[in-house]
Amino acid sequence: VRLTASDLTTLRADSQVCAARTSCYITVGAGLFADMSGVASAAFRDGSPGLVVKTYTKDNTAPTLSNFDLDLDGTGTLTLHFSEPVSRTSLQTTRLTLQNAATAALSQTLTGGVVTSVNSSTLQVALTAADLTSIKAASFASNSSNTFLTMATGAVQDTSSNSAAALADGSGKAVQTYTADGIVPTLVDFQLDLTTNKLRLTFSEPINPSTVTSTRFSIFSSNDTSTAQSYTLTSGTTVDTTAASSTIVMSVSAADVSALKRNSALATTAANTYLSLVADAVRDAAGQSIAAVNPTLSKQPFAGDTTRAQLQAFSIDMHNSILRITFTDVVKSSTFDASGITIQDAKTATT
Repeated sequence: VRLTASDLTTLRADSQVCAARTSCYITVGAGLFADMSGVASAAFRDGSPGLVVKTYTKDNTAPTLSNFDLDLDGTGTLTLHFSEPVSRTSLQTTRLTLQNAATAALSQTLTGGVVTSVNSSTLQVALTAADLTSIKAASFASNSSNTFLTMATGAVQDTSSNSAAALADGSGKAVQTYTADGIVPTLVDFQLDLTTNKLRLTFSEPINPSTVTSTRFSIFSSNDTSTAQSYTLTSGTTVDTTAASSTIVMSVSAADVSALKRNSALATTAANTYLSLVADAVRDAAGQSIAAVNPTLSKQPFAGDTTRAQLQAFSIDMHNSILRITFTDVVKSSTFDASGITIQDAKTATT
């Protein structure tokens, strides 16, 4: 009798039945067959007891990866389909590598993951948050044409402890079903540092830095947009970050820094530093646009201006009695103390 593929799969998936000779018995019902005289065979039922197998040949076939699915929407899952039932506890996710082609130019080996469901020959792995973020930020695995998988030897075993055959670089398996990231990014936090003149932004998803539009960012003195002081950044403020990342760093232009510092009601304390974004101010690596962000406070410690202003240049108009002094930073005119100025005849005074 040749077992059907379905029956063989069911037996292989059951670690309690026919995993060895000592766990392999058979029972039959009456009339399974008839002898040459037409007499029906007797029953050989459970409890009779069953008849132990006479010759047992262990499964020696190594499982192979038939195909896989990658879902980057939601929490992120990798589903592996094998040629036969495998042991979920034997899966070593750190031996799985996603790459851009059958032969990799770009790749990422998983750092972890948890098997969340199993259907004999199928394992579904919940990706770690770190791996999911890295995959989304990568320059591959962005569609079905650049998503491939390789496996190192021993990545998984079948129920007879046969290690899966390696799937080496050069023979990477193309994804069967690819589900793109459909999650809209959100602003998690920010920090405006007027000493280094940097605006650091943290998002829920890796952001494509080329999509950041500085003119859609505004600093407010409160969350009441009807009464708050505000300033919208100009196109002079640029993005330092070059690769997709959940953290984006922007260099605030000198003009924008000067405008912010001239307004004493804005960005001088944590309590009057709110950030607002217009819709589509940024897009994530999958092209999803951020929704509008109402003025929100930073959760980070306030990083105000701590740089001491220095004398940069001066001019004097002897005819109109005007002394013009230029400093390296915006200064508060009400703090000016004329008694601190000395005009002399040389770098080192002689008179």
